Amino acid sequence: MFRIARTVTTLVVALPILGAFGCGKILGIPNDPTFDSEPSGGGGTTTVTAEDLPENWRCILDEPVEATAAASANVQVTMCPFGAASCSPPVTDRMTAKVCGRLGCIFPLVDDLVTQNGTFDFNLNLGEFPTGFDGFLEIQGPDAHCNDAEAFATAAGQALCDSIGCVDMDDPEDETCFTAKQVPTLFYFNPPITGDSARFVNITPTWAADLITLNAGAQALDDTGWVAAAILDCNNERAAGVEFTVSSKQYHLAYIQDDVFDESLTETTASGSIGIFDVAKGFATINAKVNGIVVSTVSITVKPDATSFLVMTPTSLLSRDADQDESSEQ
Repeated sequence: MFRIARTVTTLVVALPILGAFGCGKILGIPNDPTFDSEPSGGGGTTTVTAEDLPENWRCILDEPVEATAAASANVQVTMCPFGAASCSPPVTDRMTAKVCGRLGCIFPLVDDLVTQNGTFDFNLNLGEFPTGFDGFLEIQGPDAHCNDAEAFATAAGQALCDSIGCVDMDDPEDETCFTAKQVPTLFYFNPPITGDSARFVNITPTWAADLITLNAGAQALDDTGWVAAAILDCNNERAAGVEFTVSSKQYHLAYIQDDVFDESLTETTASGSIGIFDVAKGFATINAKVNGIVVSTVSITVKPDATSFLVMTPTSLLSRDADQDESSEQ
């Protein structure tokens, strides 16, 4: 089986208008409250005050505002071309997808989706998700012949065909010579869907995978996936100065400066974007930190040879405390 090389686009996600979701605008911190937060090193807690955080992250000290979802939602997700500055025109290949819960897809909520004019358009029942649906859309592109230069650009030919076990690369009908034209993608609905929503995701062609992986300084290890993330602050703006960690036995961070991976960087720049490569398959928690304090945390499923796309937003310390209290009572 062909092992698609890992990739992440530098145009991480075409962000939707996030409106009032999450912490929103800072309204002030009454009486200078303090909270406990996990320190960057783990093991024990540390007190966090407003003075410990830049102003654009102080909303994590606010009471969490829980969203109320509508009974159902119409969701549109448009496939954007790799490296394009906009989604016009979208990817026109016939893409398929299914809607999955955050931690798996044994029982899809919606199955057998097919793009129409580059967009998945479906209705989602939110009755079981009173605060919104935060699962993912698992996207798969069509297969193409390994000798198809239109599909695989300069990657088409003998080397690609050999890597997938193609028997006769000169036979356009040989089924052993077909492989994925695009890298499979898990597009996470974060912020959660609470009503009708239109979102966008960049689709990475297979031919670009090796080049991007090489530029990121990653190793393309077996049984690993990769994550493309963008971090937004309390003002719903892409945030610089954010450090990432992952609860995985292995991973490679690649921060981005002016749409280029820069291995000298240790935190995000103004783009708020990062590529996380060579992440071990399975469940992973991604933490975003400012001044050593976790300001956003998201748990996802990482699949081998697939890209996970997500937007991270501020996570209230109070909501995390509540989660820990519930866990201790069980």
